[in-house]
Parts: sequence; C-alpha cells; structure tokens
Amino acid sequence: ACSCYYGQQSDGVIMKLLFRSPTLLLSKISGKHNKTRLTSSFSVFFFQIARPSSCLLPASVHSRSFREPYARSDHRRVRKSFVGSLPFSSFPHRRSNRCAMTRDDEYDSCGPPGSIQHLLSISLRACYIMTPFVQSIYKTIDRHTAKEKADKSAFTIADGMVQHLLTNILYEGMFGDIVGEEDVDICLNDDNPNVDGLVIPVQHRELLSETLRNLSVLKDQLTTKYPELTVFIDPIDGTKEFVSGKGEQCSICIGFSSAGSPVGGLVFRPLSSPVTYAMGCKRENFIASHKLQDEDGTPGLLTSNGSISPFLTALMDRAQYNRIPAGGAGNKMLRLLENDNLIYILDRGVSRWDTCAASAVIEAHGGYVGKLSSFINRKTDDYTYMNTASNADFEQGGAKLTPYNSSDKGNEAMKCGHTMAMAVDEVKPYANLCGLVAIGPKWNNDASKTKVLDIVQKNSKDN
Repeated sequence: ACSCYYGQQSDGVIMKLLFRSPTLLLSKISGKHNKTRLTSSFSVFFFQIARPSSCLLPASVHSRSFREPYARSDHRRVRKSFVGSLPFSSFPHRRSNRCAMTRDDEYDSCGPPGSIQHLLSISLRACYIMTPFVQSIYKTIDRHTAKEKADKSAFTIADGMVQHLLTNILYEGMFGDIVGEEDVDICLNDDNPNVDGLVIPVQHRELLSETLRNLSVLKDQLTTKYPELTVFIDPIDGTKEFVSGKGEQCSICIGFSSAGSPVGGLVFRPLSSPVTYAMGCKRENFIASHKLQDEDGTPGLLTSNGSISPFLTALMDRAQYNRIPAGGAGNKMLRLLENDNLIYILDRGVSRWDTCAASAVIEAHGGYVGKLSSFINRKTDDYTYMNTASNADFEQGGAKLTPYNSSDKGNEAMKCGHTMAMAVDEVKPYANLCGLVAIGPKWNNDASKTKVLDIVQKNSKDN
C-alpha cells in the first residue's frame, strides 16, 4: 500500500518509517487529506501488516470505523474479555490485561485449524462482514423487505440472506449437517434477485455483492472439515424486534453441536451500538466477548417484550422478581453475562436454533442452561441438538400446542379442540417443548440453584 505513494524501489525506507515513526509516514502520505480520518485507517493498516498475511481481511472490513472501548449505549458500557488456549504472546500488539481483546483482535483467526476456537473466530469475522448489509436492510425495513410467515412470525430479507450466506457460502460442505430456521428459496442470478419472493431493493445489491465476495475469501481460511458437527443457525433471532425498531435486541446465533450436545457457540448483535457478541467452547477452555455491562445491575427475571404466561407472572410475584422485558432468546442469554443479577426462565416455545449457540456460550462462561421440566426434577438435561425428522425431546402431554410449535397435524388437532401435544408428529422437530432455565456464572452454584429450584417447584404445583 505504501509503495503506491513512494514506488517499489523505496520499500526499505518505507518499512523503517512504518516501524520507527508511523506518524511521520502518515504525515507524508496524508498531504492535504483529513489527518484524523487517515489516522484511524492507518492504525488498522499498521496492525494488520504486523501480523501474518493469513489474518488479513478484505479492504471493506479494514475500513470500518472503530469506537472507543467504553462507548455508552442504553446506560450500559462495553466490557470486553478474552480467555483461551492461546498464550499471551500470541497477540504481539496487546498492551495489558485491562482490555484483553482489542478491536483488531476480534478479526484474528485464532486457534489451530480443526478446533472449535478457530471455527468460532472465522464465524465472528463472517458476522462482522455481514453486519453492514444487515444494518442496511434494518434502516429501510418496509413491506418490500419484510413479510409475515404462515405461523404469524415475521420474516425479512436479512433473515433469508444471512442464512444463505452462512450455509451456502461460508459453511458449504464443511459440516455433517446444518439446521437453520429460514430454509427459503433464494435467487441471486437474474435482474430481480429475491429472497422467498421479496425482491432485494436496488440500493442494497452492491453491498450484497461485496458481502458475497468477502465471505468467499474468508471461506478459504476454513481448511479443515468438521463432519462430526451439526450447525444450528438463527440468522436473525428476534425478527419481531427487527421489524419494530428494536434492532439492538436482535442477534445472529450460530451454534455447533456434537453427538447432540452444544459444544461451541456465537451470539452476535449486529445492530447494537457498538456491535456486541459473546462466544465460547467449554471443552477447549475458550471464551471471548465484546459485550455491554448494565451499570445499575437491576435484578430480575428476563421475559419477552409481549405478553407472558400466568406461570411466569406467578413466579415473579412469589419470588419478588422484577420483570425485565427483552426480545430474542440470544439477546436474553447475553444479558445474563452482562448483568449478574438476572435469570431467564421460559415455559413456552422457542426452537433449537434459538438456544444452541447461547447454551454453549453460557456454559463456556460458567453458567447453566437446561430444560425447565428437568430442572424441576433436579436433573440437568439439555435439549438434543441433532438433525432429526421428529422431535427428540418430545414428552407426551408435556406441552401445549401453539402455532409456533405445531406441525400440520398439530394444527389440525388444535382445530378439533385439542390443547396438549399427545403425539410426536403433532409438533415440529426442533421446537423446544420442555421450557428453559438459564442462569449466569454467579447463580451457577448449589445454594443459588436450590433457591431458584424451590421457588420454581412451588410455583409449578400451584400453576
């Protein structure tokens, strides 16, 4: 890049300036240009050139503007951390443990090829690459870019494209199975590219093309296949919030399971300010995050933004918990890591793609996630995360039929007045039918879990 200014014959001089006096080199390059703007871009270039070429990103990602580590958003501040198997010296430009993961480190391809850590770092970079496109769709959301699905839930171009970009570009041919929420028809080869019938507006197409190119380049860094893993993807978790102007509560959820158990996950908020995420793999002792921190630390029970069940209402009254409304299962799970005083209990439907990534992340950070029905019986069972034709966690009569968890046969049963799921073919294969309990590291001890268990058990008997 410097040779464009000084000529190929001056490489030696350039490198001396680059490492001895970057500011002087910048002043020579900048000329009449805005020096402040160039400083940000040059610092990114400087750190990228100091690391192996395999870590370099497409220019479009280098040009992102980087915020200060403690930028404020919703009265919460950014808290970043990085714990993994890499030695401290693996990041030569790291200065201290105070901010253990710098903005540049977020793009490092860390961990040996074939490890979950390496896979998560590549997935994180993919999420950053997709973020401008997701933000672009969010800013222009309307009836041309969003619609209602048969189960009355929302669907947007961003939902379909994020899943397509991950499954058909980045992850294609790399895993045993891929399970995603939005398996829809996508056509990108004609004059009217569309996502399940929603035509991609012209103003988004150039950005989409750039995203496709950058992900194709990134795929080259996935050199090892993972045939033992199944991927669960929720491309936009919290689509209801996405279409209603609460995008900071949405997340991209990418979970990896082995033999039915979550082993690694990434929950990424592309619309928070700044962008935030948490990821981890417990068996590799790896966690990384760039998350917000509740400054007031208000204790309470995380619930949906909409109506809640009588069970949860009674639970909050009995335990004297504050209600903390928030959208998206992935977002709620991140909130557990951002506020030690919160817990998340759910007695009705989400799906495997909502919880696979978050379950792995919470457990890697020292928390606990499991079925509500098992928790009540003092067991620690989690859901089965496999590509299955029928629901692997079905319990006869254990769940109410709803538009969200019912198969076509289940919908017919509801029309006939049936309320409880009595046969496995009445429910969708990936519906979470047994409720959910999720707690952060602070609550994951015998005394705290027993306290929660006692309240839940008493509430279950009365409701």
